[in-house]
Amino acid sequence: ASEEHAVRFAVAEEMPCGEDESPVQMFRFKQRITFVRKNMFSFELTRIRDGPTEQMARSGPITHEIELEFCGQRLPHMPNPEYLTDSMLMKVKDVVVILMQAVSAPTSAPA
Repeated sequence: ASEEHAVRFAVAEEMPCGEDESPVQMFRFKQRITFVRKNMFSFELTRIRDGPTEQMARSGPITHEIELEFCGQRLPHMPNPEYLTDSMLMKVKDVVVILMQAVSAPTSAPA
């Protein structure tokens, strides 16, 4: 059986801003694991439930987000842009391969 999985890639720069006084339009509950590799890349693996109300968000379906962020701005010797690009793309490839293996792994029947 074939399953569809939504995958989206984005490149962004985060900018600090003031507090937002807008009314809440979406509730999001997150469980996150973060780790850093070689003081250069941060991985955030997040399990999310969301919805227009708190109750709907708490009981909604689980989605997953993976964020890969460069965090090596303070390294003593900044790697060149080509190395950083290749390294980031290899990390993305590794994550995609692991996800594809997990999706195609046989599931065991309950005992």
